[in-house]
Amino acid sequence: MRPWMLLLLLSFPTPAGAQARPVLHQRLVGQLGPMGAEHALALGVRADLGDPDEPLFAGAHAEAGVVDYTSPIYSNNGLYLEVSPLAFLVLRGTLTATAVWPIGMPGAGYYGTQSPALPALDGEAGEAAHGFTATFSTILQMAVPLGPLRAIVWSELSLEHVRLGEMPFYYSARHDAVLA
Repeated sequence: MRPWMLLLLLSFPTPAGAQARPVLHQRLVGQLGPMGAEHALALGVRADLGDPDEPLFAGAHAEAGVVDYTSPIYSNNGLYLEVSPLAFLVLRGTLTATAVWPIGMPGAGYYGTQSPALPALDGEAGEAAHGFTATFSTILQMAVPLGPLRAIVWSELSLEHVRLGEMPFYYSARHDAVLA
């Protein structure tokens, strides 16, 4: 997306007195296997869109910033743009530089292959590789009031394009699958 498009999105009229503000999102995900855990950190600027007193537009926003996803065997660092035109819909695009490295454990590192079959995941065979990842996500969300608390219901569909290493297929520890 062009920088001028981001400026256009962030310049939409906002409710009286509303200002763009910094935001920080952080998530820690644990999993059995060589990657162990993933720490996600996003730092951005968020501007409200629409009237927050209208239920359909409460929480509508445009947001842009930098993002980092790091685990013991990979790191994805880059930019994101998020637009929520309605309270229940979020559209998000992310473009990151991707690096994978071995740590001597089975499944940890880059395992390239010529076929979509799962390669042998010997710890000594893992290699280092770099490339990029482009992701587009659509998120449907809602909040359900439960007394003094709110339950958040979230459904996400993501399309991801990855260019990593020299081979046409590789094992992705993040997805636990062979990807093209």
